[in-house]
Amino acid sequence: MVLAGHSLGAGFVAYLGHQFTVRRVIQFAGPADAPDWLPLQPAGWLTLPSATPASRYYGLVHLDDVGPSSMDVSRVAKVLNNWDVIGMSGPVVDVDFSTPPYGGSHRLITTRCLDADPGDSIPCDLQSASDKASAAHSAFIVNGPENNAYAPVWDDVLN
Repeated sequence: MVLAGHSLGAGFVAYLGHQFTVRRVIQFAGPADAPDWLPLQPAGWLTLPSATPASRYYGLVHLDDVGPSSMDVSRVAKVLNNWDVIGMSGPVVDVDFSTPPYGGSHRLITTRCLDADPGDSIPCDLQSASDKASAAHSAFIVNGPENNAYAPVWDDVLN
């Protein structure tokens, strides 16, 4: 069984991967699980032994996915920290400047400029930080994998 989740769902699938042995755990934009008062201290369950080996965990996050402005530490910092705690394979690799299999890394990022509203006339690089963060947070699910700029990443992490 392959588990995949986005945002909060990334935390759910990571938790399930800790509890049960599965073929693969794929985390899009997460997990950002950490207590608010210790933002780079992972949630306790992340530090426990995982039933699924760390070599079967994969993740992808956009560097503009900063999270709510009330966070003391960016969402990306929490995600990358949690990937370290899980022990995911390889260095962080930007998929925009690499091709599958991304040097064997399972810790993938993107910096691609995304348009929060393709129908508007504002280029994505001139949009507000919150619009860019919103687009970045949902980049991996927009239009599904078959019509998505991230299709090569989907193919890599699913196979």
